[in-house]
Formats: sequence, C-alpha cells, structure tokens
Amino acid sequence: MAYHTLMIVESPNKAKTITKWVAKDGVRVMATFGHIRVLDTDKPREEVLNVEHGFKLKYKISPKSKDHVKEMVSIAKNVDTIILATDPDYEGEGISQAVVEVLRQNKVNPKNIYRVTYTEVTEKAVRDAINQSISTKRGIDGNKVAAQSARQALDYAVGFWISPILWKIFPSQGLSAGRVQSPSLRILATREKEIREFVPSTYWQVNAFTEKENIGFATRLVRIGADTISKMSLNDLDYVEKHKKALEELVANKEKLHVTDVKTSKVSRKPKPPYTTSTLQMDAVRKLGWNATRTMQVAQRLFEGSEVHGHGFITYMRTDSVSLSEEALNSIYRYGTQFYPNDVLDHPKQYASKNKSAQEAHEAIRPTDITITPDSVKAKFTPDEFKLYELIWQRTLASQMKPAIFDSTQVNLTFSKEYGFRANGSVLVFPGYLSVYQEGEEIDGEKDDNVRLPKINIGDKLPVFEIQVSEHQTKPPARYNEASLVKVLEEYGIGRPSTYATIPKTLQDRGYITVEKNRITVTDMGIAVIDYLVDKFHTYVDYKFTSNMEADLDNIAQGHINREAMLFNFWNPFIENVKREETISIKHKGVIENTEEICPSCGQSNLVKMLGKFGNYLKCTHQGCKYTRSLAPKKEATEVKYIEGKSCPQCGSKIAIRKGFKGREFGSCTGYPNCKYSCNADGSEIVRHQNVDTGVKCPKCKKHNLSVRMGRFGKMVSCDGFTAKPKCSNIIRKEDLPKVLGKTEAEVEALLK
Repeated sequence: MAYHTLMIVESPNKAKTITKWVAKDGVRVMATFGHIRVLDTDKPREEVLNVEHGFKLKYKISPKSKDHVKEMVSIAKNVDTIILATDPDYEGEGISQAVVEVLRQNKVNPKNIYRVTYTEVTEKAVRDAINQSISTKRGIDGNKVAAQSARQALDYAVGFWISPILWKIFPSQGLSAGRVQSPSLRILATREKEIREFVPSTYWQVNAFTEKENIGFATRLVRIGADTISKMSLNDLDYVEKHKKALEELVANKEKLHVTDVKTSKVSRKPKPPYTTSTLQMDAVRKLGWNATRTMQVAQRLFEGSEVHGHGFITYMRTDSVSLSEEALNSIYRYGTQFYPNDVLDHPKQYASKNKSAQEAHEAIRPTDITITPDSVKAKFTPDEFKLYELIWQRTLASQMKPAIFDSTQVNLTFSKEYGFRANGSVLVFPGYLSVYQEGEEIDGEKDDNVRLPKINIGDKLPVFEIQVSEHQTKPPARYNEASLVKVLEEYGIGRPSTYATIPKTLQDRGYITVEKNRITVTDMGIAVIDYLVDKFHTYVDYKFTSNMEADLDNIAQGHINREAMLFNFWNPFIENVKREETISIKHKGVIENTEEICPSCGQSNLVKMLGKFGNYLKCTHQGCKYTRSLAPKKEATEVKYIEGKSCPQCGSKIAIRKGFKGREFGSCTGYPNCKYSCNADGSEIVRHQNVDTGVKCPKCKKHNLSVRMGRFGKMVSCDGFTAKPKCSNIIRKEDLPKVLGKTEAEVEALLK
C-alpha cells in the first residue's frame, strides 16, 4: 500500500492501535521506542555540554535505535507529510524535535510537518487532534523544546561535574549526584537520622470497659481529679499502679460510670479529585502494595491499549492536573445520575489544582469512557491492569458524588467524680462517594479511637466490667515508602510526574538506599554522600533551589524567560564551587571522623572511622599497621524453615526454604553444594522452559536457527548463536516476528504465550 503520510509515536503498542484507524487513509504509523538519540557521553564533558556556544548539547543516535531510525528515514523520503504525535509533555516535544533534526541531517525535508497531541488513545481523540493540527498548521513548540534541553543540560552538569569528585572521596563505584536525586536523598537521610537518634519513652493508657444494650465498648481515662490526662502523659508506673488499684476498688464496690455529656455532630468527608500521577502512585502503594515503577508500567499499557483491545482505556498518565475536559465531565456526571441518582452531586464539579506549577493543559487521569466499567473488561485485562483500571474508574466517578456523612459522637463520663473517661464513635449515615470508592489508609498513620457506640443519653449509669492498663512506647518517625516520598517531593516541588517513579530506583542502584517490605532505609554510604554534598554543595541540594529550577523550566516552556540566560545564571556560581572542591587535595579518602580510641595492635596512633563498601569500620593510621575492625552490625541468625513432608528426590535430604537475590523464596536441598536440587517454595516442581527451534535461519548471521527462549521479561525469539564463535546475539523485535517467521500475528502470540 502506498503511503503519503508518516505518523510518529513513541510506543509500538500505540502504533499498532492507531494503524487500524488511519492506515486506510494512507498514513503509516511508526514508533520511536522512546528517545532516538542520547547525549554522547563517550565524548569529553566539555564537548557534550558546550557552555561557550550557548550550552549546546552533543547527541548521538542511540545504539538500540539505529535500525528503526534507518527505516524511519527511508519511509520519510517517500512521503510528503509527517505527523509528530509523541507524548504531550516536554520530553515528547524533545523527541519530536529530535526526529525532525535527524531527518534533516539525512537530507529529508517533507513538504508538511505537523505536531499533534492527544491525551487519550481513541479513534475520535486521535482524528480530532490530527484535523486540528492540520487546520491550524501547528508545528513543534520551540519553547517546550528549549525547556527540555535546559533540563538535560542541568542534569548533565550536576551529574558529570560533581560525581567525579565523589569518586575521589568515597571507596565505592557507581556513586553519582543529581539535580533531583540528591535532594531526594537528603529528604530520606534526614528521616533516617531522626530514626537512628530517636529514644523511645514509655507511657501507659487506662481503659474502662462497659456496655449498653449488649454493645460493649472501651472508654479512655482523660482526667484524674483536676488534672487532664493526655494520650502520653501517664509516664510514671508507680503513679499508674496507684490509680489502677483505686479504680479496681471502685469496680469491686459496683460503682457505675455516669454519663455527664453527649456531643453529637454531623461530619462530612468530601471526595478527592481525580488522580494525578503522584496521587495514583500513592494510592497504588496504599491499596495495592505496588511500587511507583510497577504502577506506571501498568498505566502505560492502559493508556496505549493494544490491537486486541482496539483503543486506550485511560488518559495520559503523566500529569499534575486534576481538571477534566467538559465533554468527559458531562459524560461522567450523566453516568452518575443514571446509576447512582441519590449519591451524585447536583451539578458537575470541575476541580482546580492547588499546585501553581500544574500544567492545566493536561487532564487528570481518567477512563477514556466511563461507561466501560471494570467488570465489563475484566476478562480482557491482566490482573494488574484490572486492579489499576478499577482504581482509576472508581476515583473518577467518586469525584462527581456527594460527600459521605457521619454521625460523630463524643461521650464524657465520670467515675466516682475523681475520674473522667471518654468514648468516641462515628456511624456512617449517608455513603455518598463511599458507595463506589474507599480511600486508601495512610501507612503508619494514627488510628483514631472511634468505635461503634450504642444510643447513649446524659444521666445514663453504665456498669464497669474491667479496668485495663496497657503499656505503650513512643514510636520513631515512620520510614518513607514510595507513596510518602512522592507526596513530600510534590510538596517541595522537586521533580515532575515523569520523574517520580525513577527516583527510588536510581537511589537504590547507587547503593544509597535499600527497600524492604516497601520501606526505604538509607545506607551508611547514602548518609555519608549526602552529608558531603550538603557541606560542600549546599546550594545544589537545597529543596528550594531544585523547586525554583523546576519553576524556571516551566517559565522557559511558556516563553517567559530565555534558556541561555537561565543556564548562565546557574553555571557561573556552580562551576566556581566545583573548581574549589576539585583543587582540594583528598588526603583521607573514605575518612568519616577521627576517634579517641588508641589502636589496640600497635598503640602508636588513634583509630579513624572509615566508610567502606560494605559498611563502616575502624582503621589505624600508623604507617605499617594494618589493624582494622568492622563496625557493621552482625546479622542475626535466622531460623531455617523446611518444607514439611518433602525430601530431596535426588539424595533424600530435607528441603529448606531459602531466599534468592531478589527476595523470592524457593526450596533448596540441604545437601547443597553436593546436591543442587531446587523446587518452588510450596514444594511443587519448577517448570523449566525448553527452547523451541523455529526452523528459521537468523537473518543477521544466516548460520544458526532462531529459537523461542525465556528472557528476563518473558519469552523472546533470538539466534541460537549466543554461545557460538563468532557469537551472534541477535534478538528479533516482537513487531518484526510475523515478517521474519512468516507467521500471522495470532500465531506469533500463541508461540510466545
């Protein structure tokens, strides 16, 4: 088929979906697979970021992009129109600009170039966007390109000028500093220090248990004589025991609790706005237990859709806006009035972001069609896709519903006049938005004292069955999880929706943090690095500096300030700071602090505290003395668990449950290393994939056959010449498999299933 137009998108899934709608109109859709070019980091840093020539950046074609860039150039030579339909953010604008520049470098100058953006992958949305761009002759937004380029320049400057200084000081490989990463590490390290320095204190709580109408409930001691008792004020055990004895004597004498006051009020809880990137990630952590990366991967699939689905199911998932289009708003409201007539608002409600820098040109994350209910597509979705779509659908619909109404009750009681007790309770009287959406609870959040209460009146006398004294300890600040970290980053204005998911992974890859059971712990290396950066590069890890830079980038995108002027304002003091630290001789690599302890080996010198790759240690500084002593905490021995009723089929030994390097549990023979038998943690046998020969020669080496084998991310088709000499490591892209194997797409899907 002859094509007169080439449409460029980022994702191959999106390309397949859109092809079904526009191919018949003579439009060929191709994917860039993300960025087609990257900064040429093989060159000296002064060439990559050329300050003298207006902070010009030097790029190169990404190695993984060379083949499809070559194909794109070949197709572009034979069309007269190019539609640039990359994502509607700064990064997408930058990719569109890169496509144009690469085409021009290859002497491809099509007659028409249009920039198209849409926030949902549906046929109507895509066609409307194309028609609007063509009618208005919309081109690439140079201001957004400048903002994206400035962001790259800033990130490269901080990373490639400060990181080499860290390499000289700290005895570990792979360390780096970053414009967003380092302030994020500072937030985490501050909390880590608070936890390490925290000293718990003990307090006691006194409860009296009573009942009315066969409904039992607890009341908390809030007064002794004229003294008010707060939650943690009972911190003297002798004092507590004294009053416990007095209270128990009153119980033995059949003293009753007297109700002196009952306060009842209506409390309303309003629904939250539709999701932004950060609030979606937070709720996915709270309600689904996912990390940010997993959330965004699933959201990407829901946005793009597939050939099977025929369209996307949610709007663009990288957004900080809470607003909805008028068309979507009216559609959601109509659905609510039809199926939830008693709970929906009296009129549609449009939300506005409290974040001044929010890009309101984008919509909130919402279903592309509210009438597509989660249950109606459950069979088409993977379990993860269903769970996330259900969250988004429920939150969107709930945003147009009435507040939930609770009857809140506070009951004050006296016990022999000397003691005062209190009970709090609440009852849901009108569900409102809670009929479709239940908010995720804050992890480690304070639990309220609300209980179910019977109907209680002033003057009631209630029996006391038991006095209970419970011991408690104050808790240190909770460790951050990805949800709470994203929330703080958003409050400080650090980063943007597109960067939230990558921050924890980057810090983990650098060895600055560990993540276990969704809790972030900062390592000694992480604390040492951020302490150095705060001391020597304070300005560039300051929260306000980072948020101000984000605001400047937004101003560049809106055409309010000049890119080069902004970068020069950053560069001049920055490079002075760097040169000052580069000239300081590093005499004590890895030294954290000097100590008063004399070396027990030579007795000639004090020990110094060092930062090692595997934790802190003490070292003698006397020449010729090699004394060291680890300060790393010893790992506690863990109890070995065995799979009951199963023994090794090869040697008869017990099967122990162990953890792999990624934390996955599996069964392993206790005769290891002599016996290498393993199984699943439940005792079932591990099904090992057998490579399947396709019978097709590799198109690259033309010597070996292609086989279906298991890769890191699932099944793939690759050359059998992985272990041959010369080696052939050719992997066939999924979209090329039908052509290479001579099979239909359905047959390929069955092969990879």
